[in-house]
Amino acid sequence: TALLAVLFFGTTGFFIYYTREARMYSLYVALTLLATWAYTRWWHAPALKTALLYSVFGILLLYTHYTSFTVLLAHAIHQAMTLRKWQQHVPIWQGVMPFILIGLLFAPWLPFFQEQLVINTGFAAPGTLPSNLATLAAIWLLLTSGYWGIFGLAFLLSRVIVRPQDAYHALLLMLLWGGLP
Repeated sequence: TALLAVLFFGTTGFFIYYTREARMYSLYVALTLLATWAYTRWWHAPALKTALLYSVFGILLLYTHYTSFTVLLAHAIHQAMTLRKWQQHVPIWQGVMPFILIGLLFAPWLPFFQEQLVINTGFAAPGTLPSNLATLAAIWLLLTSGYWGIFGLAFLLSRVIVRPQDAYHALLLMLLWGGLP
């Protein structure tokens, strides 16, 4: 899966374009992948060690770019939607502990975050985009440079064949992770 990810990100025009800029975009993508990886490790094996690992990558992600809260929101929604699986293994407080820790560590930055939202009123997009399937399809094609089928193939190879029992949860996380941000 990692080799396929390197191949796709290394040949996708959208990501190659932004790697040329001396900004946070490459770090943002790397931390998004690391946070999602740490989240899936924590989700599969809930323990203090994996929860702290996810918290570290989550807070680094939040301090890298202010729109990264959507990635963590996708993780939180996935966690809430799959809570029944968790209730069999761990107490409910362990299921929210990393999110609370990330929130507490980000709290000192909230006044500055609010100020940036006031100063940059159009921070997410210069204009209004319609919220429909065509917009989502265009964004997906832009992010994948038309390789959308290969991303689906990578998902099939990494989850459906290797761990078929987790295919639904992995697909749910992939849709939230790719669609919500």
